[in-house]
Amino acid sequence: MREVLHYTSYLNIKEINLLLRDYVMKFGYDEIEYTNFANDLYDVRFDLARSRIMDINIKKFRDDFFTNSGFKCGEDGWMNISDIRTIVSQAKELTLTPCEINLIIGLANHNEEGKIDVTHFNGLFREVVPKMFSIEARRRKAQLVQLGTFRKTHVTMPDYADLDLFEVFREFDENDKGFLEPLEYIQCLT
Repeated sequence: MREVLHYTSYLNIKEINLLLRDYVMKFGYDEIEYTNFANDLYDVRFDLARSRIMDINIKKFRDDFFTNSGFKCGEDGWMNISDIRTIVSQAKELTLTPCEINLIIGLANHNEEGKIDVTHFNGLFREVVPKMFSIEARRRKAQLVQLGTFRKTHVTMPDYADLDLFEVFREFDENDKGFLEPLEYIQCLT
């Protein structure tokens, strides 16, 4: 169970640890019932939100949070994307899922070598995380969903003929690798 939960993109480490602890206390180590997983996850998230453990403590981050993390940062201020991802996922002050981490990394300045400008990313990170992933921001999003602001009838989906979307992506694939690299993808979205 531990491996399954750790490799999902939609749970953060605090949720995983509480779920595992609750399951071990209820069922032991050998057999776990998965029939009520949705309810158990809801209870865990509610407990975390109520105790404010899930809130983002971005103000506690030092200015050198990324550069003084033990990972190699080039003299030019660029760091590997995988190192940034590891730093953010292991930060005890944050409760971001892998999916949310990837979303933030996608907003950063990338170069062709798969590295991120740490100075730019540090400022972006401090701006984006509280706005998108604090308890208050999550609460507002949940209220909008609950009030029905985001209903299928309110969303206008564009109609694409077969393979039209692939043609658009091919136009932005500058090096013809068959996929969009981060900078190409950002350019495609703007």
